[in-house]
Amino acid sequence: MLSVDFDCLDPAEQARFYGAALDLPVLYRSDDYVLLGRAGAPGLGFVRQEGFRPPAWPDPAHSKQAHLELGVDDLDAAQERM
Repeated sequence: MLSVDFDCLDPAEQARFYGAALDLPVLYRSDDYVLLGRAGAPGLGFVRQEGFRPPAWPDPAHSKQAHLELGVDDLDAAQERM
């Protein structure tokens, strides 16, 4: 399985949000890692990192790091789903 993984404080919460936003099921779950995706396709993983400090953007002292750009046709409907 190929995945793009994101460090975070709470993998379950991150997976809940992105799973709902992208309509992706959980393929694997442990206390420290959650993998979203579909069999045979790249997935999204969320890895617990103690002491993780989320990006603070815009902050000239720290780069934006990795992020996902998501677009929707109806922002209100998408927010209701979340």
